[in-house]
Amino acid sequence: MDILYFSRKLTKHTYKVVRVLVRTVYILFFLVILLYLYLRTFGIPQTILRAGINRVKAEGVLVEVDEVLLTVKGWRAENLRYYSNHPDDVRPVFTADHVYFSLHRHPAYAENPHAWQVEVEAREMSVNSSVTWGVEIPETSRLRLIDSIDASMDILPDKLALTSAEVNWIGALFQIQGSILRSPKSADVPKKPPKQKTLVPVRIAAEDFQRWEEKLKIVQVEPGVVLNINFMIKPNDFSESKFKYSMAVPSLNIGGVDFSAAALEGRYKYPEVKISRIAIYQGGQALLLSGTYNLPAKELQLNLSNTLSSSELFRFLPESMLQVLEENRIRIDAVPMVEIKAGPSSVKEMAKNLSGGFVLSSGGYQDLEVEGVRGRFKSHEGGVDLTGLQAVVRGRESLAETLGSCMKGGPVTGNVSWDASVRQYRVELDAYCDPHLAVGALYWLDEVTNIIAMVQCENDPPRLHLAFNEHIDVKDSFVLKGHATGRDITFRDTPFSSVDIPFGYYDGGVVELAPLTINQGEDSATGSVQLDFNRNQASFDVTSSLNPATLEQIIYPELGLFTDELKFPGAISLSASGVFDWGGLTNTQFSGSINAEKVETPAAVLGKASADVKGVGRLIKLDDLDFSIYGGRGTGEVSVRIGTGDHPTSYEPRLSIQGADIVPWLNYTSRTNLTKVAGKLYANIHFSADTDKEFLANATGEGTVRIEEGQLADLPFFKGFSSLVRKVYPTFKVFSITRFAGSYVMRGGVISTEDSYFEGNVLSAKMRGSYRQDIGYDFILQTQIFSSGAIGKVVRTVTDPFLKLLEFRVEGDVSNPTWRMVNLPKEVSNLFKWRKDAE
Repeated sequence: MDILYFSRKLTKHTYKVVRVLVRTVYILFFLVILLYLYLRTFGIPQTILRAGINRVKAEGVLVEVDEVLLTVKGWRAENLRYYSNHPDDVRPVFTADHVYFSLHRHPAYAENPHAWQVEVEAREMSVNSSVTWGVEIPETSRLRLIDSIDASMDILPDKLALTSAEVNWIGALFQIQGSILRSPKSADVPKKPPKQKTLVPVRIAAEDFQRWEEKLKIVQVEPGVVLNINFMIKPNDFSESKFKYSMAVPSLNIGGVDFSAAALEGRYKYPEVKISRIAIYQGGQALLLSGTYNLPAKELQLNLSNTLSSSELFRFLPESMLQVLEENRIRIDAVPMVEIKAGPSSVKEMAKNLSGGFVLSSGGYQDLEVEGVRGRFKSHEGGVDLTGLQAVVRGRESLAETLGSCMKGGPVTGNVSWDASVRQYRVELDAYCDPHLAVGALYWLDEVTNIIAMVQCENDPPRLHLAFNEHIDVKDSFVLKGHATGRDITFRDTPFSSVDIPFGYYDGGVVELAPLTINQGEDSATGSVQLDFNRNQASFDVTSSLNPATLEQIIYPELGLFTDELKFPGAISLSASGVFDWGGLTNTQFSGSINAEKVETPAAVLGKASADVKGVGRLIKLDDLDFSIYGGRGTGEVSVRIGTGDHPTSYEPRLSIQGADIVPWLNYTSRTNLTKVAGKLYANIHFSADTDKEFLANATGEGTVRIEEGQLADLPFFKGFSSLVRKVYPTFKVFSITRFAGSYVMRGGVISTEDSYFEGNVLSAKMRGSYRQDIGYDFILQTQIFSSGAIGKVVRTVTDPFLKLLEFRVEGDVSNPTWRMVNLPKEVSNLFKWRKDAE
């Protein structure tokens, strides 16, 4: 065998084979280039493309494309449209001008011709909302544009699995994983009726969505938002579907307010749609929201807690609410901390099923300032209840000197309720603070604030219990009831050691104080008082051991009956009931009694005194007046007519005095110390006078006076008489005046008598004349021998002509009268003239 020949022949044959192969490769390469250029230029033929799309649709992926071109990056679908399976979705859910994808057999299911892997890359996709979403996205919404999608999807016989996807949308990165189950095609598999035919049972119309979107424009989010979504969807029965989602926001600005972070977590698993957490953070503070919606029951449950306190958050309140707060001078210094539980209930009934608690650091209403406000609340079918309320009212001690009250603050506790069915609110509070602090807050209750203005707390504030309610649609329905206790309280400039006063206020202008107790040391007043500010009158039933001047000061100081000249230094007991009309006194009608251990007046000091008291209109009467007076007894009555306008207050006593010792009485009135005088006074006194004028100048009346068992010669008035008698008759070294009697009349500033008479053991005298304050005495005394007995009459028949010489005139000032003999010549009369200062 020719080896060389064989080698050449083999080489030639190999060359031919290689050349054929090379040419084949060139042809194949050329064909590939042509195919690539064709696919790049004209795309997949429509016949093949339609067949392929139909196969994809058969797998449950409803897509349409105009053409598919081959590019360096893979296949590019032109004008891709993706539709949902819902028959009411006419428009595609997603559309994109260009979508790059790669499609190949799934390596894990190589034997299954229906298992594919798809890689998708798309930019600038448009979104149309599906009926199954429950949301209609407006045509102009920026949410309809998706910046990019990079996804990997498995198309398997039993499901469409999105193994990974990253979507850049509205400035956030959505990381999505999940699957859509495919219904089995076998007719032998039994089908259960779906529990839930749609995923979202609540429909949101485009108009509503647009309003929300406009509101959400105030939210500015920093780049870096990541949203994770994991889902499993069973299209024919959403009750078998599942969703989980979470979102992290690094920082954001809402309405100009900066927040450090935000987060969102939630899930759906039939029968519940759950928000595990919505959180907004600002430093170490947070607003947290969680909730659950039960689909079969259509009930929502929410939980909200807030520790954010920045006052910047008030920007989010409606302008109308801010205006109401400003107009009513309601101030909230920081956002309250709250814990709120809502539901479970329907969305419409949610407001009727709220409960939780709140804490407010500080705030105010009008000029009332509070801090540490906290409490619990619960709404119900009829309204809302606030329980366990606590707060501290801030004091305003800087005003203490100006107002005369301590102005100390203190704790307040209580409850508030609102009944919407009858539009009525109820408030119950316990407070330990100066009521003057609440005057501004109670500006609309003139009667209450007027009473508060009369009260001063010297050292510590009173303890107050308040309960009030009102039907806001019913006129005059406001009712306030309470209880006040305190020590060292001043009312109308009158100090009390302690007070215990239950009270009530009614929106007819009526204030009720019952049963009240006020104390001044060991003295007190108890009973009930009702003040009707519409009628300007008070109904009362009171028992008191307080000084009547004190009662007058706190009830109606304008009376002016009890002045510094009328004192009650001892124990006193007073009881009265009836009506007092402080507006015009015309409707006044009351009765009572008074018992006093001691009464000091400018005219006398009375011992035990008692009387029945009656008041009718402007007339006040003391009937059955009984009193002791310097060892004697007095009886009678006193009438007082309260003045008005140009008519002053007047008084009219009718008194009878029996056996009063004149010595201590005269010592009291004249501020002297008489030692050689004695006598028992018996008198009937009746006069009337006005309080605003000097007594004698306006008094009108009459009376009788008798002094028995007397030693009257050394009285200042009779001392001149005694001295002149001794000058005329030196033998009368000693004589006495044992008795005095007479009647008098007071009228026009003059006290006059025509029948006064005094007698002694030797001499007696008749007296007539008058007294005027500006002139003094002007009396004539006619001396007689002995008394008016039978022997005296016989003796006077003989002696009267001689005793005519002993007729005296008393003239001049009370403190230093002049005595002179009338029937002697002037020169002789001057020899027998007496004045005290001449002795």
